Amino acid sequence: MVQHHYRRQYGMEPPLKPTIRKGLRKFLETGSVLQRQGGGRPSVSDERMVAEVKAKDGWGGIGVFSPSTSLKPVYKAMFPSIIDEKNGKYEKLKNVTWGGIHNRVFVFKGRKTFMVETDNPKQLQRRRKQASLMQYIPSLRSRAPFSVSRLTCLTPCRGSSKGFYLFGEFQNDGEWSQSNAGAFIPSCEKWFPLPPFGLKLTKVAGTSLENGTIFLLGGEHCGKRNRVVKSVCLYDVRVGKRYSTLPDIPEPICEAAATVLSGRQLLLVGGSPDQATSSNQTSVLDLNNLKWDSSSSSSSYIPRLHSPRRSLGLGRDTLDQVMAIGGKGSNGKPLKTMEVLEADGGNFPWRWNEYPLPDSLEACILPSVFL
Repeated sequence: MVQHHYRRQYGMEPPLKPTIRKGLRKFLETGSVLQRQGGGRPSVSDERMVAEVKAKDGWGGIGVFSPSTSLKPVYKAMFPSIIDEKNGKYEKLKNVTWGGIHNRVFVFKGRKTFMVETDNPKQLQRRRKQASLMQYIPSLRSRAPFSVSRLTCLTPCRGSSKGFYLFGEFQNDGEWSQSNAGAFIPSCEKWFPLPPFGLKLTKVAGTSLENGTIFLLGGEHCGKRNRVVKSVCLYDVRVGKRYSTLPDIPEPICEAAATVLSGRQLLLVGGSPDQATSSNQTSVLDLNNLKWDSSSSSSSYIPRLHSPRRSLGLGRDTLDQVMAIGGKGSNGKPLKTMEVLEADGGNFPWRWNEYPLPDSLEACILPSVFL
């Protein structure tokens, strides 16, 4: 009912029900729904994410959506297959990763980078070929220093060198080597090599601080025997040239998602402990005392997810609450829900509450926030 009146009064899509309830609770407690001014991450009004999506209308591809808005349609950024307008070659966007910044979406495949502007319909030139619509998008001139794939960890970084930092693929030389790494800076549309990652890892979770510090958590070690690890590494883009180690995650995990809470804690959510099943664990690292707390501990205040999920993403709603979005369940099928980390008035300060995905979405895999 509230959503119906909101839509009729303001002529725009209403917030989701958990956001409405949170705002009402805050109004009753403080007399205002406005965010208090202070330190930490500022509130976002409409955070967008880019992911591999399946829309309710049946379309699938790389799409842009707003998780906090219930009915806003998915922006269809890139089709599952495109034509590289630079050389006329057919490119299947299957084993790729992606990131978004302002009005642009970047897709990384091998050593190629493709870009579309989300507010420039002319750039999405579509031509009919064999009864199907094809996009003609030129690859950018700058080539990646290593072969990027879906297994690569892409970490958006809001530091002075704002861009995408990618970790975790290997040289195709017939032997296991250190994981390569590189940075793509959208402002100049150029790639820059980074020091090789010391471990042979893929499926790593990454997040960053505003000052450019990047955290790389867990992953799958691709040596002679593939195994899931619980290592944590730090890379400071201001210093460069080396990685530092932090205390291990309580349990091995890969395909998880990570974010920073108020600049003081690392939040690690979901993932897979064994490369086959999905996890509902939530772990928190205090960056002051470098101690972990996990929902796997019987004495912990950290809540578990309702639904185990891997290949998920973490975003924020209009009240700056963390949202665990999409991903795959233990059966490998895409989940049609998201969960919001909300304040709880009971014995625990937080709890995950589960809700359907925005109405325009059927599923989304590996959603990544826009810079």
